Amino acid sequence: MINPSLRILTGTVGSLGTTSEIVLQVDNQIRPVHIKHIMLQRNSGTGANYTPRLGNVTAFTTGTIAEKYLGIATAVAVLTDDAEINSFCNTDATGKLYLIPGPDAGADNSFTYSVALMVY
Repeated sequence: MINPSLRILTGTVGSLGTTSEIVLQVDNQIRPVHIKHIMLQRNSGTGANYTPRLGNVTAFTTGTIAEKYLGIATAVAVLTDDAEINSFCNTDATGKLYLIPGPDAGADNSFTYSVALMVY
């Protein structure tokens, strides 16, 4: 029997551009995960809006099977994007997921993130 464990991955990252990825190290091998919750807070930067995305391969493309979550465009005045997710997927072969905050401009954007998931 598999005993799932709750993982909450958090951090703050700066110098992010429009397609910059935050690597979320879930494990060191492929794992099934249930993505439960994503919170993203924009701290500073040039971008006027951001659209968060989460995928299970590096450099994933919007609208493909590798994209596991696509948020809505959020004005930076709102500061946080807080979404409950109900998505099942696998990590990549090295146990990683990839979060793209998705600012619409600049390479100087800073975000704080929290991703909650069940790991099987």
